[in-house]
Amino acid sequence: MVMSGSHRPTWALLLYEILDERGEAPRRVVEEEMMLLIPSGPAHREGVAKAKTDHAYRLRKLGLDPDPDYEPRGDLTRKGRQRLALKTIHTEVAAGRVEKFEMDNRVFLRRRMGADRGSGGHDGDGQPTFQSRV
Repeated sequence: MVMSGSHRPTWALLLYEILDERGEAPRRVVEEEMMLLIPSGPAHREGVAKAKTDHAYRLRKLGLDPDPDYEPRGDLTRKGRQRLALKTIHTEVAAGRVEKFEMDNRVFLRRRMGADRGSGGHDGDGQPTFQSRV
C-alpha cells in the first residue's frame, strides 16, 4: 500500500485535496478521482477479496456451502479500486472528518469545519494541519 508520512494511503489524503479544492463535491466524482491514484496491487487484492465474499454470499443465500477453492477470474482491479475508495470515504465520514449530505437528490461530501486530515493533528513537518473553511 502506498503510504504517506502520516501512515495513511496516499488516496486517503487525496480525498482532502479534492474537498479543499472544490469545497464540496458529489461523492461519485470524489470516488472516481481517488480511484485514479490507487495502485493496482492493493486494488487487485481488494477486488479478489470482494469477489470471494460475493461468491460465498450468493451460495449461502441459496442454502449451499461456498466453494473454499473458488478463484475469481477477470479484471478485478477496478472493483478493488472502487471498494478501497468507498472504504476510505466511509472511514472519514465515520471519524467525523468529512460530512456527507444530500443536495439535488445526490450524495455530496465536504470537510467538516476544523477537521484535520486524520494525521494526529500535524503534517509531516510537525505543523498543525488545522485549516478553517472559508
